[in-house]
Amino acid sequence: MLRSLFAGVSGLRSHQVLMDVLGSNIANVNTVGYRSGRMTFQDQMSQTLSGAQGATTTRGGVNPAQIGLGSQVGAIDTLFSQGNFQNTERLLDLGIEGKGFFQLVDQAGGIYFTRAGNFSLDSDGYIVNPSNGLKLFGLLADRTGSINETQPAESIRIDYSMQADAQVTRNVTLGGNLDSRIQPTTASSRNQLLGLFDEYGRSLNLRIGDVIEFSGGFVDKNGNGILDGGDVNLTDLTITTVGSDTTLADLAKAMETALRAATSSTSIAVSVNPDGSIKVSTDSLNPIVGMTVDVDGAPNSILRGIFQDADGDQDIDVVASGSGNTRTMRQADVTNSINVYDSQGNERTLTIAYARATNHVPISSDSLLTGLYTQSGVAMNVLVGDVIEFPAGTIGDFDLSTSGFTFTVTESSTIADLLSAIETALESVDTDSGTAGDQFASVSVSMNPDGTLSITSDTAITGLQIDTQTTSNPGLMGLFEEFGTTALNGINVSAGSTVTTNAGMVSSLNTWNWRAIVPHPAQVFPTNDAGTVIFNSDGTFQSYGSSGLAAPVIKFDPDGTGAENDGVDELSITMDMGRLTQNASASTAAIRTQDGRGIGTLDSITIDPSGIITGVFTNGASMNLAKIQLAYIPNEGGLRRVGDTMFQESSNSGIPVLGNAGEGGRGTISSGTLELSNVDLAQQFTNLIVAQRGFQANSRIITTSDEILTEVVNLKR
Repeated sequence: MLRSLFAGVSGLRSHQVLMDVLGSNIANVNTVGYRSGRMTFQDQMSQTLSGAQGATTTRGGVNPAQIGLGSQVGAIDTLFSQGNFQNTERLLDLGIEGKGFFQLVDQAGGIYFTRAGNFSLDSDGYIVNPSNGLKLFGLLADRTGSINETQPAESIRIDYSMQADAQVTRNVTLGGNLDSRIQPTTASSRNQLLGLFDEYGRSLNLRIGDVIEFSGGFVDKNGNGILDGGDVNLTDLTITTVGSDTTLADLAKAMETALRAATSSTSIAVSVNPDGSIKVSTDSLNPIVGMTVDVDGAPNSILRGIFQDADGDQDIDVVASGSGNTRTMRQADVTNSINVYDSQGNERTLTIAYARATNHVPISSDSLLTGLYTQSGVAMNVLVGDVIEFPAGTIGDFDLSTSGFTFTVTESSTIADLLSAIETALESVDTDSGTAGDQFASVSVSMNPDGTLSITSDTAITGLQIDTQTTSNPGLMGLFEEFGTTALNGINVSAGSTVTTNAGMVSSLNTWNWRAIVPHPAQVFPTNDAGTVIFNSDGTFQSYGSSGLAAPVIKFDPDGTGAENDGVDELSITMDMGRLTQNASASTAAIRTQDGRGIGTLDSITIDPSGIITGVFTNGASMNLAKIQLAYIPNEGGLRRVGDTMFQESSNSGIPVLGNAGEGGRGTISSGTLELSNVDLAQQFTNLIVAQRGFQANSRIITTSDEILTEVVNLKR
């Protein structure tokens, strides 16, 4: 009876421990990273009343007779099953998907482990557990963002005062469309000289520090048209020095000031016309003869070409009390800018201005016959279906007008096709019909780079004309004339000699001129800051003009050389324009990317699944700052709880191994989430009910044993 009473009491003690474990689990159901506990029972040592007896030949075996002495606590285990995740969108809330622990350290060097990833930054930038200040462990990156995996782990600190180094711009990419329908816009008085083009879309190529001067001409005081005594010689008279913001109006005003100062006149006037030309007006005493304008030190052919009047003789003449106009100037058709960076991270503005070329360029072998122009830019109007023939001319004794030669123009007919046909026709006729046997000439008809043609023959050619069959085409006939003549009498080639024809031209409407405007000191000029972009007929990029497919490299020194440069290197920037197109849609051409950056300060951080903390800087740079590492515990159940959802190593946990997330059995890290408690509340309530029933049943043993003992005592009475 006493034994049963002892067994009941021991069972009550075990159930009380179970209730404590269940109570702790339920209390921590909302504790981040909490690992639930489990208690298991085991029976106590039993009392043997009789031992077991083996079977003999005369009787069977007998089992032992034993009485149990109750239950006791078998084990209290910590369960490390995965808990559910809660999205918090808070960067430093970290959850571990899989095995492993965050390793934390205190000021004394004590090491702790936890699954609770609700971290924050302290005042010194350390990542800490906010409830106890323990610091998170991992690897730190060096200044370049490199993480040495062999270095010892240490507390992770995020320094928001750190800076990302500047990176000099070396490459710029341009993209988008240049509108093939665009119409040129004349310059206005407010336009800056640096971004102006002539009427054909060619850049003026003026730069900061260019000294614009009168390079010729005089004020004819006595009106005899000859520079002599009393006249004012304008040659080498300075007009103005180009600055970064000098406008067309500034140039006109400077011209007026220079002319008035030289002549002592108060009525000479220079102004900007609405069509982008400059108007020069004289008074009755100061007619101007042969005035030219150029750039001192580096002659500027485009600028010289603009400063000429209607007679086209490369200068301006203005009679007394009269006026004269220069040629017109154009604005850029498309302009855009971007900041690039020098070696110290200073921003330098790079502006690209585009103007569609409207001039004509020499024909090439693949020029279409339907797109030919004369040397003066007049369309030849060769049409599809035109039949080209020899209307006159002889080769040897043969009359070419009777040769029967014809060439029908198609949409794809090129100048090379026509020249080949002409050469074949000239070589296929009998050049000496008065003698026995056939005589044939050796003739070569070829293209020259300047758009002229060369005709070589070992037999004399006289008065050879090329024209259309039904309606005469003076332009086409003029192309096949000896160079420099306009009589339309045909070509004469002496036997064994070569004759060069006039030049043919084609439109350059698939060509755009561009100009880069960059900061630079006066007279320290950029190089390769202007060029062309040529497109195919379908609007795709073809080439950079004479440079082919080699992207231009602009070089400029933004500050100049010497002490005032403060160590800034010359910029050398490759301009990739190969993504530009020319189509009949709105212009979207722009500088899309550049690979430089200025100095930046740390703005924000990101944490990837491998635990790498990446810093994002205000200049757009990103760099690794640190790597959070996870501890792998060989026997998680052997860890010792120390409160604050922390564990420490015990003699049975095994040696913790700190390493990278996602490696060596460790899980990955999820930023912006928290792993919740792995307590299954429904299961805990079920266990609670079972424990209650067991406790109640166990208590009945004590009550019943007590009643029996009371009855025994009563028997004595």
